[in-house]
Amino acid sequence: MMTNEDCEEFNKLIEKMKSSNNRGDSYADIPNYIKYNIESTERGHIIKIITETGVHTYNCKWKDYRRTGRFTKKEA
Repeated sequence: MMTNEDCEEFNKLIEKMKSSNNRGDSYADIPNYIKYNIESTERGHIIKIITETGVHTYNCKWKDYRRTGRFTKKEA
């Protein structure tokens, strides 16, 4: 679980990213990494990075592309 200090630091990072005019490459150091999961969607991928302090979710969407047809098995 994230502490208040972790949340504040993460919020500052998000605000910095929002206000930045530089939309190029980025880098993050995750020293407390545990594992990751990638889920495919019709619009892109959802990447979840699990750490000791919580889960970081990245919703990656294609700008002008949408998958046609079914790509994952639908559970009953």
